[in-house]
Amino acid sequence: MSKQAQESIKASLEDSKLEARLTLKDLESLQEAFELKGDTLERLKLNREQFVEALSIILNKGTDEEYEELFDKIDICKEGTVSWDQLFQHLMMQLYEKDDKVRNNQVPQWRNPKQLSVPHNDIIIGIDFLRSSHKYVSVSREGTLALTNSDLQASKCVRVGTEACRQRDLWVTGFAVLQNVSKIAIGFTSKEIAFYDISSKSDFSCQYRVQGLEAAPLCLDYWFNPDNANEAVLCWGDVKGKISAILFLSAAINLFERQSGPTEEKQETTLVVGLADIRKGKFRNSNKFITHEAHTDWARQVKYIAGLECFISCATTWENSMVIGWIERRVSLPGAKAAGGQKRKDEIDFRKIMRISTFEVHQGINAFDYHESLNLIATAGANNHICLWNPYVVSKPNGVLTGHVAPVVQVLFNRSKAQVISFSKDKVLRIWDVQLQVCLQRLAGIFPKGQEVSTRFFMHEDTGRLLLSFNSAMTLLAMKAEIRDRVLSHDMPVIGAVLNEKLGQLVSGCQAGCLTFWLLESGQRLRQMPDAHGSAEVTALATDPGADRFYTGATDGFVRVWDWGGHLYHELNCNSISSSAEVSQVLALKQGVVAAGFSKNVTMFKSKSFRERRVEPSEWKEQDVHQDEILSLASCPPHSLITAGYDGVISVWNSSSESCTRQLMQRCSQPPPNLDSEGRSSRSSRRRSAGKGADEAEASFTVTRLRVLDTRKPRARGSANLVSCGANGFVRFWNLHQGALVAEFLAHTQASSIIMEVSPDCQHLVTADGGGFIKVWHIADYCLDSAGQQAADGEEEPLVTERPALESEWQAHSDQINDIRLTERQDRLLIVTASSDCSLSLWDSFGNLIGTFGQEEHWKIEPLSVVLERLERERQVRRTLDAYKSPDFNEKLAGGLPTDAQP
Repeated sequence: MSKQAQESIKASLEDSKLEARLTLKDLESLQEAFELKGDTLERLKLNREQFVEALSIILNKGTDEEYEELFDKIDICKEGTVSWDQLFQHLMMQLYEKDDKVRNNQVPQWRNPKQLSVPHNDIIIGIDFLRSSHKYVSVSREGTLALTNSDLQASKCVRVGTEACRQRDLWVTGFAVLQNVSKIAIGFTSKEIAFYDISSKSDFSCQYRVQGLEAAPLCLDYWFNPDNANEAVLCWGDVKGKISAILFLSAAINLFERQSGPTEEKQETTLVVGLADIRKGKFRNSNKFITHEAHTDWARQVKYIAGLECFISCATTWENSMVIGWIERRVSLPGAKAAGGQKRKDEIDFRKIMRISTFEVHQGINAFDYHESLNLIATAGANNHICLWNPYVVSKPNGVLTGHVAPVVQVLFNRSKAQVISFSKDKVLRIWDVQLQVCLQRLAGIFPKGQEVSTRFFMHEDTGRLLLSFNSAMTLLAMKAEIRDRVLSHDMPVIGAVLNEKLGQLVSGCQAGCLTFWLLESGQRLRQMPDAHGSAEVTALATDPGADRFYTGATDGFVRVWDWGGHLYHELNCNSISSSAEVSQVLALKQGVVAAGFSKNVTMFKSKSFRERRVEPSEWKEQDVHQDEILSLASCPPHSLITAGYDGVISVWNSSSESCTRQLMQRCSQPPPNLDSEGRSSRSSRRRSAGKGADEAEASFTVTRLRVLDTRKPRARGSANLVSCGANGFVRFWNLHQGALVAEFLAHTQASSIIMEVSPDCQHLVTADGGGFIKVWHIADYCLDSAGQQAADGEEEPLVTERPALESEWQAHSDQINDIRLTERQDRLLIVTASSDCSLSLWDSFGNLIGTFGQEEHWKIEPLSVVLERLERERQVRRTLDAYKSPDFNEKLAGGLPTDAQP
């Protein structure tokens, strides 16, 4: 091979290792080359020169330098030769390392949230999994204990309580599952802990009740020795900030042994145990009681760590936010050994808290989790931060994970991937890489809304299920199966993209705050701008009507104005004095720029104020029109602004007078029932209902996108020029001038929310859902009512429930589609999709993939006529192959060909 050719190959493959480019066919060819002729058990050993020459002939996939480098990697013992076994072992190690890297760093992909049916009527205080019966257990504050089977169907439900006080005056404060003995310990405000038998054959009977606690227990934890089921620890934290624990020596036999009494005396089903008796050592199975003062306020969580022999607890106080109580090593009484060296029954284990380590965090800690392999404690801070601590270092944390804009209420480790999952008070879930200390994923806007919501969650790693409770409701987030060998456009989920038709360029943004510039015609990457908003995540992208500038919104509450060369011009401050903002949508008008996602009022930055680099919002005249945050924006020239949000109400504004001129109300406050196979709704009433479930109703009518059909000039009431979409997969067409709902249809079944985009000529509507599915609808003649179809004077216009013509549908991505952009090239309607699977793809309207931005090969957008010709040729080839497979052809072949037949 010539030197020039080798340099050319090396330049084209500089970003890819030789091992990664080998296929299964290459491996088979190499194996055959190493085998001696006629003997597969005996194989050749090649020296350096032979190895390079052989791979150059067999593979032709690299340079001589790469083959020499591969030889040196394999021959680590410097034997001078390499065998097939050594080569194969090296390649397998490379694959294992690659597999581990992908598994550890792959962003989880989630199915749509699913609401589970649970019998709770009050706040759920915890969720866990029973390994013995393979069921989930949840306990609520009013005393309902519920079991849910592995299929997430309700299995059993009982009410727990105590005779110490009336049921209405009693609250359950915490619980812990005793996995080795199939019991559950429940703490009550009556200053007692009850132990219930939850084995499959039991009726949830209360076996023990520990009374006489100094204060009401708030949180419980249980540990048992996997090598000795008799050895266990139950610990709890109370409202006085104390941490207490009972050490069991015969847990698998009895937690507390019954005292001997007269044989004729009937024993009670429930054994009442006084804490004072445990302290005095009257119960030998519960050998030791330990307590220490940890906090000056309520103990929020406690956990016993056997590997460190300590108790970890936390509270929402500054000075003693987290406390570690280190237990003294085991000390036995001298001479307390029976004959044969066995432990005597009366031997006492003198163990106590030896010392205390105190960690200080501003505003305190709501929760924590411990990772044994990494020896790290992750804390959920009330100051919006997650800290990673070494248990032996109290001065400062190993790392601080920043990104939440509200107090973090829960945190746990995903141990199989060395990741941290956190949940904040504003219902934002984040997944972090522990080693890199960066946020891998952010989920928001998919959880139930409410003013004050108490949240708990439980991660079942074996099934990839994340169970979250919101007050008395429970939601399931299930991970999708991991997909490997994907083309990634970004390292993080892609949140959106904007197009510049004049330049033929595309800018995409990901959650990590990285902006990437691409050529639409070829998919070539032009440049990247990491950290476009510093450490904040990019959450929105938009462009102005002339495409001279584009805008990015982020979690830091700023909108930044850029040109297409990547130069920053302005920063628009959306933050208020009382709260920080998170921008979800940006809209550029002639009068200025509007931002949304963080307030129920319109936030406008007028053009005349764009003189300084930092721009403050102008005060909008009319306030409090929406009842919840504004999520969607659209404009209808010359001077109409349209807004919508969580409350499902669409408001039409005069952008000059800054007043609301009209509100478009959806037909009712609950999702339309009784849908037929075509997605039609059987309801005709336009009334809005109220009462129970109002919060769920508002969430089910959330509007995620608004688009104006600006090529239409509707006059009749039955024609539409505004499209909205959002919750439950519905699309609605409106008449802006009449303020009327014209049409409604179900575009995506079983979708919790959808987004959409309209083609430049308003001929096509493209919708996408959380499962990565795309649908293309032909709407050129949809809701264009003629005079003959209009209702008579005084009659209400009938609502259209038929779907428009569906031209195509396909699954474009394996995860949620976050943004859609449409453009026309070579007489073809092209669709750009940005997804949470970290890819940005280009499609035509028939579902043909043109390419994924970031792939090695560049593409060329062909005219529609060329595409149709190629498809026709492919169809002809398929017909020919089908003919060869037909029985008639096989019979002719078996009978022999004519002598004059040409091959």
